[in-house]
Amino acid sequence: MDLISIVEQNKIEKAKRFATYTNRASEIGHPCIRYLVYCRNNWQDRKLPDLNKILVFGEGNLQEEKVLKDLQDAGIRVWEQGLIFGDEEFFKKHQISGRIDGKIEVTENKRLPLEIKSMSPFVFQSINSIADMTKAKNHWLRKYPAQMCIYLLGSNQEEGIFLLKNKSSGKMKQLDVILDYQFAEELIKKSDLINEYVIKNEYPERISEEDICSTCDFSHICMPDRDFGKTEFFDMGEIKIMLDRREELLQYTKELDVIKENLTQFEGQPDVVISETYRILGKWCEKKEFTVKATKYWRTKIEKLNKEMKK
Repeated sequence: MDLISIVEQNKIEKAKRFATYTNRASEIGHPCIRYLVYCRNNWQDRKLPDLNKILVFGEGNLQEEKVLKDLQDAGIRVWEQGLIFGDEEFFKKHQISGRIDGKIEVTENKRLPLEIKSMSPFVFQSINSIADMTKAKNHWLRKYPAQMCIYLLGSNQEEGIFLLKNKSSGKMKQLDVILDYQFAEELIKKSDLINEYVIKNEYPERISEEDICSTCDFSHICMPDRDFGKTEFFDMGEIKIMLDRREELLQYTKELDVIKENLTQFEGQPDVVISETYRILGKWCEKKEFTVKATKYWRTKIEKLNKEMKK
């Protein structure tokens, strides 16, 4: 009996599309207006999630439940978990809705919106402020501040809290959010623009950004003639973050090599103290001769593309 195949097949069979009649807070920050119109007009054409996406979302839900339990175990009360808003007059007017993770009671009469996001270690390391989200190269990270902005409007609060969790280590970060009224106004105007396209059953111009289009659930109807190849959900974005970080660290690696070269002047000196701050210990080591068994291995070389090469 193949237990894993049975479990995975069960998850795939339960995957569903859901009708979308409003602009969702979790999506409003997406950079492609055409995609957001598709979400409304063509929700039934949306690609069903593949197994990788199903597993990612499933883990995210489990992490959210765990964080909520950890908060409650610590005596922190979380109110209105999973509260859905959108029936209020303001949100009906602009056709916006959302589902908030919960609210944290900071004073007797003040409850702040809480949004929990679990992420890979590499993404977790790269996010230390709201600005890191808004300026992120990965578009799915840029959606988070917009989502919180809508939640703040929906809760009539000027402050909110992001709790980020490292899916690998379990470590968490807290990012406090202050409502940006200019950003909120931009999102409302964006929502109104989407609504206009929906009413007219029209679509804005296509964008052409490989990182966004290659993972789009509507690429098969938006760009049916384009073949983006196999792109794993989120994984490519996370690998991009790792490669960007690698580029930053390379300069320090080269600097470290220069330092190591300069320190060879102490070769043969077993114990040297530098300015009462550092101690350099050394000794001769012998390496025994041996024959390496013949094998096959994959050699990888990473190059950063310039603009001309990308074209």
